Amino acid sequence: MATVTCVCEKTFEADIPESVDLAGEPDALEQILDGRYLTFSCPHCGHRVKPEVPLRVTDSRKGIDMFLVPERERNRYLLGLTEYPEAGRIVIGYAELVEKLEIYRAGLDDSAIELIKYYLLAKVGAGITPAIFFRSITEDKLVFEIVGLRDDEVGVIKIGRETYDRALDELPEKRREEPYSSFLEPPYVSINKIEIEEK
Repeated sequence: MATVTCVCEKTFEADIPESVDLAGEPDALEQILDGRYLTFSCPHCGHRVKPEVPLRVTDSRKGIDMFLVPERERNRYLLGLTEYPEAGRIVIGYAELVEKLEIYRAGLDDSAIELIKYYLLAKVGAGITPAIFFRSITEDKLVFEIVGLRDDEVGVIKIGRETYDRALDELPEKRREEPYSSFLEPPYVSINKIEIEEK
């Protein structure tokens, strides 16, 4: 059990697991993807509370092994001030966890996706730092959402499968070059690594 604080400033106890195996909990994947996982109703005011806590997410059938670092720990983790258990992938924040699970569900390589995201963001221009997330494959197009180009708007970018295939082919070379090696090095494979460093 853990103590959860609501926006009403009252606390309550909730059963928060340290890990989840998607192979053993068939509903967990959909609950994570739609935001219901680890969401609790405050017994005092009824508000829905979603505490972001460290969580290991595995799938023993598919070899998935991820560890969720809470968003509030992002800078401390990147600066090496906080250590977490070793995992195949580190994700920071719930949004990154959802994205990685969508990537694996689509059967794609997350490193190639991060390389594509880097190319897309390089076209945005200086002074703008939007967030970009892979969402799905639709009609053989990779669909990304981009947030932060305009206030209160979410853009959608569709990329042909051939672009993904090219990025996949480029990975061995890019992993040896900067700035690519900075964000392609496991366990935290994310362009958000270099965005933080360059701010």
